[in-house]
Amino acid sequence: MQDESIQPDASNPRAVRDAIAAQKEAIELKKLQGALVDRKAAEAHVRLLARQFREGFMRFAEEVGPEIAEEFGADPDAVVERLARAVEARLEKVAGVKVDLAG
Repeated sequence: MQDESIQPDASNPRAVRDAIAAQKEAIELKKLQGALVDRKAAEAHVRLLARQFREGFMRFAEEVGPEIAEEFGADPDAVVERLARAVEARLEKVAGVKVDLAG
């Protein structure tokens, strides 16, 4: 996002007030247009989605492990355990990924 701030003459208090008012109006317009989002709400939503993804992915081993074991004639418990370890390792690897909401 390009910096569209107005830089008034700091020695002119009226110009400073007018510039601030114009910036506030621009922000309000962007809010009304739906161009801005609430940062705290967005962060909370990202955390919720990440938690739901992690929980769903962790259930993956239990859900498909027995089917895979049956297909390959393997021990279901061993397959579920191995899949669970692989899923956990993958989740740990991506856990350090940071979400930049600043753009």
